[in-house]
Amino acid sequence: MNNQIILSALESQLATKQSELESHATLISEPASKAHTQNVLQSLRENVSTLIPNIKISTSRLEIMRFSEPNSYRSSVTVYLESSWRSEYKTLDIEMNWYGSRANLKDENTLNDVQVFGAVAAKLAWIEYEFINNWRPAIMEIDKIPQNIENEIREINYSIQSVKNQMRNDGIDSYKKEGFVCTLTPTLNISRDWEAEGNPYQLQSSIPNIKLSTGRGKWDYAYAKSFKVLKTNKYKTTLEITQSDDRVIERTITARSFDKFISEVYDWQIENAKVHNDKITERFNTQYAKQSA
Repeated sequence: MNNQIILSALESQLATKQSELESHATLISEPASKAHTQNVLQSLRENVSTLIPNIKISTSRLEIMRFSEPNSYRSSVTVYLESSWRSEYKTLDIEMNWYGSRANLKDENTLNDVQVFGAVAAKLAWIEYEFINNWRPAIMEIDKIPQNIENEIREINYSIQSVKNQMRNDGIDSYKKEGFVCTLTPTLNISRDWEAEGNPYQLQSSIPNIKLSTGRGKWDYAYAKSFKVLKTNKYKTTLEITQSDDRVIERTITARSFDKFISEVYDWQIENAKVHNDKITERFNTQYAKQSA
């Protein structure tokens, strides 16, 4: 089957899976995650401390947020579940981490954080049991389907990249065949039109050139805007080169120089020219088109 057909089919599968992931997140996993977080928060308030303002929870950590900033990313106490290999069997161990501070009687928020910290320390065994046996399994169940979809997306992306690599290699090989002729795709740049009234900005097209090493010396190179492959073998290649000043020369180069040159040419022709020209066109339309109108 043609690689382009395979690539199109894979890209269609990718779009479908990404849409499926987004839909599942919106309709199922995100609401379920929010509800689970709220249930854990309520349980902590009932069993640990009513002062706990807000939390964030994942399969490996529970963050109790600062009393003064309950909706920020800053936590006052974090409880971790760490995998331990110190015993014969892999186990999950709980560990708490807190951030030191200082307070006087006027610093009510900080004092509340300290009370929460003490309550968490006192109830750490209960938190460990709930985290390992209830909270973590619930999160893993919520995440199961999204993770499966994400795994499928990774596999599709890997297949897409493999096909693209094969297409690139095949394309480069076609550029190396005897008789192949190539003129570089024009490049767009923004310049002044010095002959028009007001010297407005304009988009100007020109043929670029790519540097080609033709020998070992410092000055052994040419700038090619077009070329023809005359003869080639495993060790060397002879090219007819049209330089930037339109002079036509013939050069025999090493396989290494040829490979590097063809790789740059291919990337320009297939992708880089379009990327550059689209960027320049957008910049011109955004910054200069109205001035030139």
